[in-house]
Amino acid sequence: MSSYLEADQELSRLARRAAGMRGGPRALILPGIMASTLGRPRKGLPDDVKWFDPAEIALGGMTRLALPRGRRYGPLGVLRFAYERLRLALRIAGFDAVFHPYDWRLDLAANGRALAERLVTERRQDVVLIGHSMGGLVARAALAHKGAARIARVVQLGTPNRGAFVAIQALRGTYPLIRRLAMLDLLHDADEIANRVLTTFPGLCELLPPASACKNFDPFDAAHWPKGPSPAAGLLANARRAIESLPPPDERFRLIAGFGQDTVLGLKRRNQRLEFGRGPAGDGTVPLALAHWPGMPTWYVEESHGALPGNAEVGRAVIDLARGDTTAALPHVLPRRRGVPTLWEVDTRAATPAKIAWSDLSERQQREFLHEFVAVADPSVSATPVVRSSAQARPVELAFVEGSVTQSDASALVLGAFANVEPAGAALAVDTMLHGAISDLSRRRAIGAAAGEVFVLPVGRRGLAARLVVLAGLGDFGRYGPDVQRLAAANVTRTLALAGVGDFAMVLWGTASGADPADAARAQLEGVLTALSDLSPELRLRRITILSRSARRLSTARQVAEDLLRMHPAAPLLRLQPARKAGRKPGRIVKPTATPLAWLFVQESAGQMHAALLGTAPKATALTATRRLDLRALEREHARLAPGMPVAELENFGERLAELLLPKEIVAALPSVRAAPLVVVHDSTSAHWPWEALSIKGWAPAAESGLSRRYAAEGMSVAKWREQRRRERGLNVLLVINPTGDLPGAVVEGERVAQMLARLDGTGITAIRGGEATRARLLAEFRSGDYDAIHFAGHAYFDAAAPGSSGILCAGGRVLSGADLAAMDSVPALVFFNACESGRLRSAVKPLRQLDRSVGFAEAFLRGGVANFIGTWWPVSDAGATAFATLLYRELAKGTSIGAALNAARTAVRELPSADWANYLHYGSFDFALKAGR
Repeated sequence: MSSYLEADQELSRLARRAAGMRGGPRALILPGIMASTLGRPRKGLPDDVKWFDPAEIALGGMTRLALPRGRRYGPLGVLRFAYERLRLALRIAGFDAVFHPYDWRLDLAANGRALAERLVTERRQDVVLIGHSMGGLVARAALAHKGAARIARVVQLGTPNRGAFVAIQALRGTYPLIRRLAMLDLLHDADEIANRVLTTFPGLCELLPPASACKNFDPFDAAHWPKGPSPAAGLLANARRAIESLPPPDERFRLIAGFGQDTVLGLKRRNQRLEFGRGPAGDGTVPLALAHWPGMPTWYVEESHGALPGNAEVGRAVIDLARGDTTAALPHVLPRRRGVPTLWEVDTRAATPAKIAWSDLSERQQREFLHEFVAVADPSVSATPVVRSSAQARPVELAFVEGSVTQSDASALVLGAFANVEPAGAALAVDTMLHGAISDLSRRRAIGAAAGEVFVLPVGRRGLAARLVVLAGLGDFGRYGPDVQRLAAANVTRTLALAGVGDFAMVLWGTASGADPADAARAQLEGVLTALSDLSPELRLRRITILSRSARRLSTARQVAEDLLRMHPAAPLLRLQPARKAGRKPGRIVKPTATPLAWLFVQESAGQMHAALLGTAPKATALTATRRLDLRALEREHARLAPGMPVAELENFGERLAELLLPKEIVAALPSVRAAPLVVVHDSTSAHWPWEALSIKGWAPAAESGLSRRYAAEGMSVAKWREQRRRERGLNVLLVINPTGDLPGAVVEGERVAQMLARLDGTGITAIRGGEATRARLLAEFRSGDYDAIHFAGHAYFDAAAPGSSGILCAGGRVLSGADLAAMDSVPALVFFNACESGRLRSAVKPLRQLDRSVGFAEAFLRGGVANFIGTWWPVSDAGATAFATLLYRELAKGTSIGAALNAARTAVRELPSADWANYLHYGSFDFALKAGR
């Protein structure tokens, strides 16, 4: 968290201004619930922090906070990233502002007593209290004690004076923040955290709303709670009595309340289910109706609950109210808004989110996680969009059109793009109209598609009315959700508006991949409204169109828009148009040539495998699941692997591999995509598993329809083959044989491939043997542009710490690395690296170690700009190597795609029979052909 504070330039500027401030009236800042750190101080050592420590949470440390056993831990400090701006602003204004952490798990009476005891010890008689959320209730609790006489003023920020409905969701484990927290805990899910920990906290129970605010439900009666986590009856009874005895605010209290955020406003019980009503009359956590107190002066700000302390306008108002009775920084009267009906939804348990290992997140990702955990406002502006009056600019038209994306008459077409996934669905339809331009860029790795990334492609061909095709990055499929959709929609809207594009059309992203149309529409429109709120009126667009060929999906999306525009604070910026059908005739239909693919995304982290399966459109299988890995069992199983093992034994190994590596839901669903080639998209940790050997009830994906790999890593170079080379007749192969002169097996392999290639019609060979293969010579040949493929039989150098430095060993022992290739403007489209050892050494090779090396070499070449890499993960038998290379190069010379050629070659080896068919791995595009148009 210290790095978070250091990274905030505005915070650093405020800290420099406050550094010289001394003395002044005392001000105590009381944080909200869960915003005080908890643990035990250690003499001469760093504090033993239990909350908030991501490492402790990951190990299941939340359970140690459960009461009563967790009483040995107490307050240590506050989550400064949420409150430091407010403290510094008060210091600059002349106040001696410090934090007052408290144990938010305990009842309000205990925390109020502790606060009063501190007030008694304060040197100054008049102390100002600023209480955020639960902190404002602690200030009320202090009124019952002697120290209350020293309180000069109390400023409450978003305090739930009469409770909050989200406290019920938190205790049931359905509150989004608790489910987010459960992603960090590798041992417990949200229900377990709620049941074992949260339901033991009196402080949380004392935030429950009164029965009078609910319908057919009394939060303090244990019999009223539906099945699932709930507090004990005694705890609820004590909470009712505590709230009834809590002192009311007196004339010293002032309230700043947030509004205009999507907030839980009501609760009713129906047939043993809870339903929550939502609307904008609150700060996203506390409804205005439950924050207000009769007679207490109140000021209003259009801001979210967690961001109130960091809001600049709120900070100015707090300073004014700490000095006197009023402020002009915020309105004293709630701004008039049109009536908004409450939208009701059942309190359901969403699918368990994937676990996250904190140490695996980059510093940027950690900061993003903390932003979501406790919202942090920009110091200079309100975090909530300020909607300008409609007199300043006409609202943007929001149209819903039934038809194909290729029929749109919009100036720009916006399509969703997942990272490492080639075009499908609407993107494929547009791609065919552009003669494969999107596919070409995707295979060249020129479209990153990171979450929120915007890629703009100009259109100059007939058939599409649009002048631009825009790809909105949706990130990794396994991490896809509403947050990503909102980000992508906001970035696209902002980018096109700033570029002067008057209108654009977009489809509902991800719906062909299993996303719910209503969820997609809501997230995309929320992102659009966020961007429109940021833009000055003269920069806003004229029209935004949502397209779908499905009338049902379009109707669902329009209903979502109607509901959203009844409650969203930025609703005046959009004006709904009547639904219609596309009037423009579709362009000339070009039959797609892309092979429908299935995608398996795998990410290994903290001993868990997170997997996501995406089937072929239009009725795609879409599924995500996580399982804990038994690494010892996997190690025992892999000890069975050995070169030359029987085919039947390999198949048995593949079955066990599926059982041990993949979640059972993924194993059950994989056969549904068996008709399509499977692409395994893996991270660096899961790269070393032999996915090619995978087998499920006798079905081996690599042996049937084919299996290729994609490497999900940052910093991959754009692939840079020469298209002219693909269009020239004849397959030219550069054959490099045993540069170091110490591998007899490489000589045998290389000469065998040379003889085989010589027999293929239209194939040219350049063979460089032994000492001729110097680094300078190979660099010259690589950059010449004369070759379609390089077949290397020799030693390689592997640097696990710096994969980009790995590469092939040239004559004299010098390394030609992936980094060397990255500096070239073009390289051959395929590198075939064969693991060459002498026959007597083959049985001594450890397959998993060799697989790690092959994956490392693949990464080095991919980072160097090679489009496709084929390698082996143990030395292949002579018969297997001959059969594979013969079929592979014969098919490639015909113009067959690499994926199909690889599949034919694997089949030939399998029919020998030989288990070496599963030994070949391929990184790149399944549909890539070395020779185009043949």
